Amino acid sequence: MQSADMVFLFVVLVSAFIVIGVFFFNLRKEKIKAEQRQTKTNTQRRQPPNKTGGIISETAQLTEKIDVRTRKIDDKGNISVSNESYQLVFTTKTNKNLCFNVTKQTLKAVPFNERGLLTYKGKSFIKFKYSGGIIEDK
Repeated sequence: MQSADMVFLFVVLVSAFIVIGVFFFNLRKEKIKAEQRQTKTNTQRRQPPNKTGGIISETAQLTEKIDVRTRKIDDKGNISVSNESYQLVFTTKTNKNLCFNVTKQTLKAVPFNERGLLTYKGKSFIKFKYSGGIIEDK
């Protein structure tokens, strides 16, 4: 082979590598853009709970009622109750568990497994609106 043919062959091979490299680079760039569009679309579909002033309202279902009390019996047989704690545990549509300390009256008033609109602020229960009415923590 002559040196001119070798140079030509070298130029063709280098050009081929450049074209293949640009092709794969563009293919990767398009894949990244598609993933970003998909992520953006998924983010737009998920609507955050309604928020106003830290108060959040979202659909939830009561899944647990917790009643914790310490009973003490002294040597005379007198019974005293202390450390009373009442909690409601709700599960949201996104399967997030929310636990709230409530009063004894609120614990008794909320029907178990009921689905409705839960309103809360931070870790404080405000109210639960369901088909049977509205229950507020007092």
